Amino acid sequence: MVVAATDTVTLVTGSHSLQGLTIIATVLEQLLVSGEPVESITPFVWDSTKWNTLPWQVETSAEDTLDSVQHRFAAGIYARQQSALEDFYRKTGQSVFVASYELVRDRNGKMLALGTLNEGHDTVLPLVDEVVFVREGHPPVGASRDRVQALIPDLLVPVGLSPERLRSSGFPREDQLQLLFQ
Repeated sequence: MVVAATDTVTLVTGSHSLQGLTIIATVLEQLLVSGEPVESITPFVWDSTKWNTLPWQVETSAEDTLDSVQHRFAAGIYARQQSALEDFYRKTGQSVFVASYELVRDRNGKMLALGTLNEGHDTVLPLVDEVVFVREGHPPVGASRDRVQALIPDLLVPVGLSPERLRSSGFPREDQLQLLFQ
């Protein structure tokens, strides 16, 4: 298995070696933390005729590291996209808040991606784990993006970008917020 992470770093291991996969995930995480521009975290395997993508097959012991790598990689991609989108909306005269892909750890140490939806602002939101709702005079509150999309399906609409973002031109009504936090 091969991961061509940067233009100077290529990582190789056996596709069934848990230790090798764990080391690759750890090195990728270190590269991402260092700020090195990582171009890919997709593993490839040679089947004697061509290269094929290979899903990460990491057992529970390395899931936290792999999850961290995936979140950090997404954060880098979304950060590059954010500045380009801000320029686009500014040049086209659209007043759109381009939400950041913010990384935090929960009480158990699991990495989560957060994005904010501000009342009164048309927003494009990255595909995050948690949506934080911000409105004046109230403390910010968060709910899982899956729950938001299940309970208020028309609130966040895919834009058709890569990586994908969701557009909201509104804010949940009070009754919808109460439904989210029951």
